[in-house]
Amino acid sequence: CPMATDVIALMLEANRDLTIRDIRYILVHTATQYGTSAIDNDAQKNGAGLLYSHGSGFGGIDADAAITMAKNFVPISKEIVEPYYPDNLVEEQEILTISAGKTKSQEIEIPYDMRIEFVDIKLSLFHITPGALEVTLTSPSGMVSTLSPPNNLLDFQYRFLFEEVHFGSVAHLDEKSKGTWKLTIAN
Repeated sequence: CPMATDVIALMLEANRDLTIRDIRYILVHTATQYGTSAIDNDAQKNGAGLLYSHGSGFGGIDADAAITMAKNFVPISKEIVEPYYPDNLVEEQEILTISAGKTKSQEIEIPYDMRIEFVDIKLSLFHITPGALEVTLTSPSGMVSTLSPPNNLLDFQYRFLFEEVHFGSVAHLDEKSKGTWKLTIAN
């Protein structure tokens, strides 16, 4: 998006020490909220009180606010990547069958109390019509993020394997990580 690129360039002109993480944080926290328009019919507040919609993200870019915040922005602390592999996960070779019209969920208890910037889930899926699947992640606050919506473009004539595919979400930005998360796959 040319406007986003222009605003980011002006932010970097105002403060050359900004990282991509700082820029993302500033853009989210200065965004103009659209409310509940047609593209925001799924808007919901995450556990940090930020309004997020799968249609428009955190809202529109407010160039003046973003550049102003960038001028005196103190960089975010060093990134911590904390992979977590709970004991109760489905074993790598175990096959879960999800009948048409049904869902399967896996609860994951996260013991760490950190602020979320990005959530990354790695899955391997095999399905005759992968476009029929919907993958969602629910945080301890109840915020539901659609990692993969049903998509007719993914329907093929033959069975299809997604091997170790990463599904990610920024919808949980600034939420606390500690608590019970739920990964759901609907067929």
